[in-house]
Amino acid sequence: MQCKCGKSFKNNAGLYTHQKYCEGFGTKKDKNKKRADWRCPKCDKHIHSQRERHVELCDGLGPGAHKRKKGPGKGWFKGLKLEEIHGEERAKEIRKKISRASSSPDKHAYRQDPEYRKSLSEQAKKQGFGGPTKRGGRGKHGWYQGYWCDSSWELAWIIYCLDHNIKFERNKQGFPYRFKGKDKKYYPDFLLPDGSYVEIKGYLSSEFELKRKSFPHSLKVLTQDEMRPILEYTISVYGKNYIELYETKH
Repeated sequence: MQCKCGKSFKNNAGLYTHQKYCEGFGTKKDKNKKRADWRCPKCDKHIHSQRERHVELCDGLGPGAHKRKKGPGKGWFKGLKLEEIHGEERAKEIRKKISRASSSPDKHAYRQDPEYRKSLSEQAKKQGFGGPTKRGGRGKHGWYQGYWCDSSWELAWIIYCLDHNIKFERNKQGFPYRFKGKDKKYYPDFLLPDGSYVEIKGYLSSEFELKRKSFPHSLKVLTQDEMRPILEYTISVYGKNYIELYETKH
């Protein structure tokens, strides 16, 4: 691959980068030109400022390409063959590496070994990992009077219980279940004094049905219909923006 100035390159990446500077883009010669006299040599458009940005867009490289050290821009090689990007010799080396990786045995098969996974689990327990985690849900979360809430619905339920002197505590115990051939643990949201559990659920999935079937205790699932009167009470007393009652957010 050769530039019109006579300089040769191994691949298109080097040629693209060289051509920009060979034509005066980004060089001292280019910077010393007066703004009023500068025209794009490709489209002949008169540019008052941001000449490099115009050149990148004009060449289809994308903004910010002149600041990158590797190649002229992200995505410039889309639709090209390896030989066109890296040259024939480098392309052969890459294809050999790909064929070796695809034909070689799985290097990470040991990770599926039950003994190895068991040892990892024991190490995690010693370090305090596992169990219910904060920010497990997608809702707006935070602390309210010492209780962690994973969503605005949980916050409304906690407010309702506190206002009506209903005792409860955050559940920290996990219960085993199996899903898609894997052993997992299910952590209901809350525990009541009578030993029953409460789960606040916006929607019911197939995995949750397996959790409920394998759960050994009494479980009350609060969906949208069950939560409606609780939400109405919370909004009527504390307003629509009751999530602002969060003390801290993490």
